[in-house]
Amino acid sequence: MEPLRAADPRQIGVYRLRARLGSGGMGQVFLGYSPAGRAVAVKVIHRELAGDPEFRTRFRREVAAASAVSGAYTAPVVAAGPDDDPPWLATVFVPGPSLAEAVATAGPLPPPSVWKLAAGLVEALEAVHSAGLVHRDLKPANILLALDGPRVIDFGISRALEKTAMTSTGMIVGTPSFMSPEQAEGSRAGPPSDVFSLGGVIVFAATGAGPFGHGPQASMLYRVVHAKPELAEVPGGPRELAAACLAKAPAERPGLAALAAAAAGRVAAAGDELSSFWPVAVTGLIRTHQARVATEVRDGLARLSPPPRPAGEAGPPGGTAVAPPTAPLAPSVTAAATRRSTAAEPALAVIPGPTAVSTDPVPGPALPADRVTTGPPGGGAGPGLTRRRVFVGLAVLAGAGLAGAGWDLSQAGAAQPGHPAHPASGIRPRAAGRHGPAAQPGTSPPQAGGQRWAFPAGGVVTGIALAGGRVFAGSADFAVYGLRASDGRRLWAFRTGGPVQSRIAVAAGIVYAGGNDNHVYALDTGTGRKIWAFATGGSVASVIAVAGGAVYAGSGDETLYALRVSDGQKLWGASVSGVNGIAVADGVVYAAGADDMVHALRASTGGSLWTAPTGIGGTSQVTEAAGVVYAGSGDGRLHALRAGTGGKLWDFPADGAVQSQIAVAGGAVCFGTNGNKVYAVGAGSGRQRWVAATNGPVTSGIAVAGGIVYAGGNDGTVRALRVAGGSPVWSFSTAGPVASQIAVANGTVYAGSNDGSVYALAG
Repeated sequence: MEPLRAADPRQIGVYRLRARLGSGGMGQVFLGYSPAGRAVAVKVIHRELAGDPEFRTRFRREVAAASAVSGAYTAPVVAAGPDDDPPWLATVFVPGPSLAEAVATAGPLPPPSVWKLAAGLVEALEAVHSAGLVHRDLKPANILLALDGPRVIDFGISRALEKTAMTSTGMIVGTPSFMSPEQAEGSRAGPPSDVFSLGGVIVFAATGAGPFGHGPQASMLYRVVHAKPELAEVPGGPRELAAACLAKAPAERPGLAALAAAAAGRVAAAGDELSSFWPVAVTGLIRTHQARVATEVRDGLARLSPPPRPAGEAGPPGGTAVAPPTAPLAPSVTAAATRRSTAAEPALAVIPGPTAVSTDPVPGPALPADRVTTGPPGGGAGPGLTRRRVFVGLAVLAGAGLAGAGWDLSQAGAAQPGHPAHPASGIRPRAAGRHGPAAQPGTSPPQAGGQRWAFPAGGVVTGIALAGGRVFAGSADFAVYGLRASDGRRLWAFRTGGPVQSRIAVAAGIVYAGGNDNHVYALDTGTGRKIWAFATGGSVASVIAVAGGAVYAGSGDETLYALRVSDGQKLWGASVSGVNGIAVADGVVYAAGADDMVHALRASTGGSLWTAPTGIGGTSQVTEAAGVVYAGSGDGRLHALRAGTGGKLWDFPADGAVQSQIAVAGGAVCFGTNGNKVYAVGAGSGRQRWVAATNGPVTSGIAVAGGIVYAGGNDGTVRALRVAGGSPVWSFSTAGPVASQIAVANGTVYAGSNDGSVYALAG
């Protein structure tokens, strides 16, 4: 949907809508204002649901019940129009990251904070249950962190989706990684279901990962019902609490009263350790949100007209003026809502829609209104990226297979003079790595590992590719960027309809990217102009490969697509569950599936040549070299298979899930694991050559150039190690996990960070 302009006001109830913030399984969420100027988030129900009489009845009942919920740790409904056309629901805005974003940015919470979080969530669930509701979708993205504790959002409303046309064709309401066994099996979900989800949230808060790993929906649901939760990394006290909550049988889970007593005892025993509700890093993140919201509401949102184009500034290619949005589209509805605020403290909040998980293909949305913006000299914010804007920063939890989002209001484009805090996270990117300062104008080039430049995108950077002196980056801020490789100057930005989540590829003057707007895009590398876009039935988060006149991409609709390079026409689609990695060689497409298999398919037709099992936990990535296919798996093994038959040559046992990409060079296979290691294994023998320890899971792309292997990790560090021996050459620290592709050219290493920046480092 187009951004709403000041000259085109739209209204729901008494609220004037200003911008579309996102959409979910139930409806779209808009930023709106009350007659007195109070910022609110208004959820407008999808028309196909609004036309369902049974949905309207359920929605009316659930809204009435939700409106009666009050408690220190819940976000109450402030207004609703269940009988309007279309129905809607509103809540006040307050600043603060989601638990998902906070853990992605600041790391897992220490045990004292986990106990306080648990106590607050139990109190919130008591308020929800006392109103006769069951949350049904308690997860990190539905928990906002305020200075004085958590706030639970989106309680109870998801039940309105039950027994509608939307859920009668294979859709399940909930989030698989935090869903209870009874939800996964389609049984009645009562209050004990929320207790199970609470256990999953506790595990996530303490470790940064869910209790049942990650993978395709079917695999996740199976593990929720049948597998034991993974609790080894959870500290002792919270581990016992989580284990009790995660009992498979509802009757075996503790009640909220018992949980409240247990948490209260631990909180009281902690004493002065909990003088602040959250760790310092999380408190700082919350304050950053608060300050930015206050500034944006006061100075920016009252003026929704686009800024005037500076004299002489170039417009988009082709001579057609592209109107910049007055407020940006937001990458997710899973955002943040908290308590009401005082008049002296502007408040922003949103109640997102429940996650609708489908095991059947779902038609993709209509192609969003995309636009290309060109950058002004110096790489600052250009047309289409307004000086003041509101967006949701998607926090990708690398290595955990989870994603959540938190509200973030920020400056866009490049950091402005005197305003160096990063626009997406509110965290100031470090100016240099551990070895060598960043280069300054007029100084000598940085030494190895030093920063040449950093470009601030508006969100987590997921994909990096190089071609023709340009760097291409995909970001969670709904954009693909074209940057000049020499100095990071923004050449263009292409706006998509959702976060760019795929790895990206470039070939023959075209850059390819995919995202959770269910599209694969082909863009001109020189101008950013869209050449074509192909709609899939699910989000595109896989590697994208280009070979032999075809583009290959995996989608959340459990399909591997082959698309014609010239016009994006579908050549074929093959059923592959949860495509992660893709490699193409000698007329064969190799796909890593979350179904614990490597699939070999004919590139010409998509016909199956062979499949080979890897291990439980899904096949993460795949590559081919010299007639051998190398694949990593979630059970912590690297597999070597014959390219022609899929026969096993060897497998190597690592110490954690293989989530990084895989590179082969100099007779060595290099990869990283969730066990905080980078390995080099003999390509022919499968024997370990060396192993290097890191301070976090290694989930990035792996690049090898000039005898050096480059890897990024969840500790926010890019590392350079010698292929011969694994000794460290240099390391560079960013302000967030490094999970993007890594590219190397002309003595420069390019990587993206979850802090929202693209970095160019001296190699």
